[in-house]
Amino acid sequence: FQYRLNFLIGRIRNLILLITLYFLWKTVFGPQQNLFGYTLAAMFTYVIGSHLARSAILLTNTTNIASEITGGGKFFAFLVRPVSYLKYWFTVDLAYKIVDLAAAIAEVSILVWFLKIPLITSQNFGIILATAIAVVLAIILNFYLGYLVSMMAFWTPQAWGPRFLFDLLLSFSAGAFFPLDVFGPLIKNFFVSLPFYYLLFFPINVYLGRIDTIGIITGFVTTLAWIGVIVTITQFVWQKGLR
Repeated sequence: FQYRLNFLIGRIRNLILLITLYFLWKTVFGPQQNLFGYTLAAMFTYVIGSHLARSAILLTNTTNIASEITGGGKFFAFLVRPVSYLKYWFTVDLAYKIVDLAAAIAEVSILVWFLKIPLITSQNFGIILATAIAVVLAIILNFYLGYLVSMMAFWTPQAWGPRFLFDLLLSFSAGAFFPLDVFGPLIKNFFVSLPFYYLLFFPINVYLGRIDTIGIITGFVTTLAWIGVIVTITQFVWQKGLR
């Protein structure tokens, strides 16, 4: 009952956030047809997309890795099993995302129907395929980022605080609450230089058609490069942590 209630409260919290953002942007736009380079339909699509992307990409169960490492018993049992600890948690993470994404899709469908929210739907197969690839790469990148931060528990039992701060900064820098365009070119370029940019803002703007083919290819290459860097650091920290 505790886990089901926790899940229900989490869904209610996310739904309140989604409704708040909907009315916020509806009020901000007012009679204007274009703001920050977005039409009202494009902004609503971004808000809905970020809601789904948080469930598919940003939501992660790697927060439990820290408590498992500091707990010792279950973690040590994994080390003597013929099972990859990283692959195990990646599977758990995917299962966690599937359940949450299914709930998010149901919420969005009801809200869009009830409020008659105008959205941009793409019929371009190339755009849809590019968005799917961007989402898959973002899922992998976010998992390794969360896995890496959770391994702080090898050195300190107080890993929850830094992890909470990291998740908050990640969500903000990824554009989970507002499109990064609202901060102006200078700050946006700073966010583009971080790996978090490719977790949410990049996939959604690929879907909206706001990134050209060269930009999409460059984004894929950069995301793969970031994955390579984070994976290398993760493997190094893992070995140090085990010692």
